[in-house]
Amino acid sequence: MKNENFVNSDIENILKTKMNELSDSVDCFDRISARAFPQEEQVFSEEGYTVSGLENITGRSRKPRLLKWSAVAAAAVVCIAILPRTGFIRQVFTNCGFGSIKKSYTRLITEINSELENGSYTVIDVPLDYYIENDVLVTPLFSCPFEDCGKEDANVKLFIKQIDGINTTQMYAALYTGTYSENNIIAAAESDFKFTEAETAMTFDDVENRISYSTALGSLFKTNDDGLLTDSDGNCVSLASFENNVITKDESGVKKLTSEIFYGHTDDSKYFYDILPYNYENELPPRDEMWKKSVYFNGNSAFPEESRSGFTRTEIFNESTNTSQTDSECEYVYPFDTISDNDQITDDELFLKGSDSGKQLCAVRIPSSPEAQMTFKMYFSALIFDESNETVKDQGVTVKDSSNNAVNSFSASQITNATNEYKIAEEERRINELIENQRELAREAELAREQELQKSQEQQQALSTQN
Repeated sequence: MKNENFVNSDIENILKTKMNELSDSVDCFDRISARAFPQEEQVFSEEGYTVSGLENITGRSRKPRLLKWSAVAAAAVVCIAILPRTGFIRQVFTNCGFGSIKKSYTRLITEINSELENGSYTVIDVPLDYYIENDVLVTPLFSCPFEDCGKEDANVKLFIKQIDGINTTQMYAALYTGTYSENNIIAAAESDFKFTEAETAMTFDDVENRISYSTALGSLFKTNDDGLLTDSDGNCVSLASFENNVITKDESGVKKLTSEIFYGHTDDSKYFYDILPYNYENELPPRDEMWKKSVYFNGNSAFPEESRSGFTRTEIFNESTNTSQTDSECEYVYPFDTISDNDQITDDELFLKGSDSGKQLCAVRIPSSPEAQMTFKMYFSALIFDESNETVKDQGVTVKDSSNNAVNSFSASQITNATNEYKIAEEERRINELIENQRELAREAELAREQELQKSQEQQQALSTQN
């Protein structure tokens, strides 16, 4: 249910003026009461009418009644139209503890302020409508915790706790209008995760032995005659991915979760995505269940009744996918590679085009966080550089923004050399993994031999004791 009780700090002066007018009206009521219910005897005329400054001998004046109803109307305007749109009513509710549901919001705001003051947090600020539509690109493991409040200037500020410089699943969100301030917050949310001080002091190593999901794309997406990637139905497809590192916790303890977020779309469909963890055996909770609470300042739930995300979870990779192949039709570039902090990309969507032909090879929205952008990849067909193909004219690719301005460019030699280096590193990784597996098998065999020897010695000792 949408909540219409929004804060508007600009209305405070109007409230003050209306309250002064109301105060004047109350003074008028006091004067009328003094006349109507005097403490001393009144002078009566021969006709039986009470003579006062507000009456005449023709009967009772209507002026006091008119004043009374005007004051009542002004008070109604203040209470109905003015007060709910200011912080006044909310402050009264807060100070008076008007119901436990109000206290829930107050406690959450207090907790957020305390955490930001004492903890290490990174901040992401996005428009609400963008977050609802592109939640996977903002918080890959979390859906948007707020419904559409109907305000064009509504934004969401996300506060993500960090441990050892890595984002965690302890997160807070504030829905606000206009410029961010506590008075402009209309709803708040918290995730279903908390980390202790001892857990906050932990350190984590990088993930090793990563599965080669990127190279496995070649077994899932093929190249058509125009040099574009297509899905199994022959539809042209734009593909991208980025890495998501996060520290989370479950019943087995605190751990670092590293995963690859693959996503894309065909020309006539909304986005699909898949989350591929490298080092997490347990199943992650549904994205909408990662949030514990989402409330408006008046205590009403701010959770959406249904998801309006523009991303649909799709199983891109399954058990039959060949992740061991290194020969792939898919190439990729890092659009944010070599881009400095002073030359940041401000567009929400990037386009990958052939440097000579101008042919569009990929068009996708980009992830929101700087950490995700550094690992952001855009994929295209490696066959556009195939010299044996007479239709190929491109000697590289160019990344462009929505205004067709060049953001970054890569030559064919840069891409193929990087791919070859990756393939060499991938082979080395696989050899090391094979060696480590063999070592593990040897350790297990040695342990089994020692256990068998110990068991034999215990049996011999038992026989000696009996004899």
